[in-house]
Amino acid sequence: LSDADKALESRKRDFAAQRGMCIDEMSGLMGSTTREYNTGLLEILMRLYDCEEFSERSTRGQGKIIVKNAYLTMLGASTPGAMIKHLTNEYLWSNGWWPRFALLTPEGEPQWIKSVGCKEPEIIRDRLRYLDKVLPQPKYPKSANVQMVAIDTEARELWDKYNKIVQFDMLVTKSMDGKLTGTYGRSQVQSLKVAMLLAACTYDGIQLRLIRQHINDGILTA
Repeated sequence: LSDADKALESRKRDFAAQRGMCIDEMSGLMGSTTREYNTGLLEILMRLYDCEEFSERSTRGQGKIIVKNAYLTMLGASTPGAMIKHLTNEYLWSNGWWPRFALLTPEGEPQWIKSVGCKEPEIIRDRLRYLDKVLPQPKYPKSANVQMVAIDTEARELWDKYNKIVQFDMLVTKSMDGKLTGTYGRSQVQSLKVAMLLAACTYDGIQLRLIRQHINDGILTA
């Protein structure tokens, strides 16, 4: 490897396991889960979503794998034709796989956009750079520090009401299609995860300095 490539690989090592999953063809992942070499993959991904503080798994090829403070974010894209057999698979709904996702489809008529090459939107690029500046930088072999997020009183009161509605009022006191039980039962978790992502990506320069101070103090309020 060249010196530049070596430096890049060393930087990647600092962020080992500190990544999300961005999949250009989600149907390819779904299809591979039926292969023998990927037995148990869906179960592993679901456990990572549940943010366990500690989990371990023994494999033939890699030995014992230990994951601490799991938090997996996955973004997958595909087409309706490629995904239809997976989205209509009742097992993937009943085992909690699809209820862990927010499924988004285009609305309205398609619009033609002239190609300008492969370029990420500036707002996304700038927000990611903000996060890179404000969050602690891991350095191998030390693990990245887990950042705690606190919910302010008003937001917590609203979330408690929402939590009761989706966890109790809708599931216990109303007759609901069993396919939707897993989805509504995790809606309160989805709301927290989305809120944290949006909060982290909407800070400006002044707020970033405040966040840095909160991190130094050990508390980050969303």
